[in-house]
Amino acid sequence: MSNPLTRPLLALLATLGLATSAQATVVGGFEAGFDGFTTVGDVYRVDDSFGAGIPQGNWGLFMSTFPNGAGLLGPLTGTPIDQTATPAVPVGTLETFLGLTGGDLDAASPTGAVVEGSAAQVAFTTTATMTLRLEVILLTNETDAWAPAYTDFFFTTLTGEGVVERTNVLDPLVASPGTVFDRDTGWLLVEWVDLAPGTYTLGVGIVDVLDSDLGTAVIVDNIELVPELRVALMLFAGLGGIWIAGSPHRGPRTPRR
Repeated sequence: MSNPLTRPLLALLATLGLATSAQATVVGGFEAGFDGFTTVGDVYRVDDSFGAGIPQGNWGLFMSTFPNGAGLLGPLTGTPIDQTATPAVPVGTLETFLGLTGGDLDAASPTGAVVEGSAAQVAFTTTATMTLRLEVILLTNETDAWAPAYTDFFFTTLTGEGVVERTNVLDPLVASPGTVFDRDTGWLLVEWVDLAPGTYTLGVGIVDVLDSDLGTAVIVDNIELVPELRVALMLFAGLGGIWIAGSPHRGPRTPRR
């Protein structure tokens, strides 16, 4: 005999669009490589030996503004997937790569014109309302004396949203003794809530503002799609209703004498 819960449960999952997405879906974890990302500029994978810590697994996506792959610091520490240093690219190349219009990155800059940078992007599809989230740490050698004008920044792009500056070298920073950088932001969470079903392209990048003398970088990790809380609650409530509906009818209890 078939389980009386099976058909209503599958119908509920299909209605909510959660038949294949009830769990978080990893968009980028970087354990096995770039996870479908295309890249431009100075982009590597780095592991825990880099010194910044990796939130999920052992590998994160590293991007820098170094004009010659390592800037004034010499070769990077850590274990990049590609040992050959690659330079950051001019702002026009970044905008073309990300499908932006010329001037879009300048418009998102806190203080001045963008000079160069590096970026990565990936396409993904969701069939239910989800939250997209990622974790990022910004690392820099910009000093307080330079930072008020030279506000290197990390940005995201998402289909239908454009360029959004997420964190920059003016944000609260702490010493970063475990890496080749002077200071960092610590790991930050970036979220897109109520992301409607559809196909999207997510871009992440780091840019130099006004000059290319001092390096700034980011590590991005743990990019995932998570079911909306209210959808999960609907699922839970629906399962409760199905359990009640599918329970054998026992009839009223007879009071004990």
